[in-house]
Amino acid sequence: MLDTAGYLPYYERYKLNKQLYLKPPQRIFYATDFDGYNGKHVINDSTPGLIRLNTDSFGGGGRRKFTNSGLEQQWPTRYFSNILTVTVLKNKGIKNGLVQFANSPPLTK
Repeated sequence: MLDTAGYLPYYERYKLNKQLYLKPPQRIFYATDFDGYNGKHVINDSTPGLIRLNTDSFGGGGRRKFTNSGLEQQWPTRYFSNILTVTVLKNKGIKNGLVQFANSPPLTK
């Protein structure tokens, strides 16, 4: 789920009195070679920055679907997939508290 500005946030879960809650979202996902995609999955800015999967204004990107897997313990070996044309964002590790991802060419078009 993206935040209201189109960034990919991290929602940390915690338990309090046997109830599960989510902490406020944190922007911890950083792209090492781009800044964000628009609604047509075109990279808007090729400078490094926080991952923004929708840079369009007023919901111009429509619905966004992406998949992730096993983020709990093995950060360096996991991937995010931003599916409009399938692009893999490869996890490069953690630096300065931010999870670093590198973009790859689209797998499909």
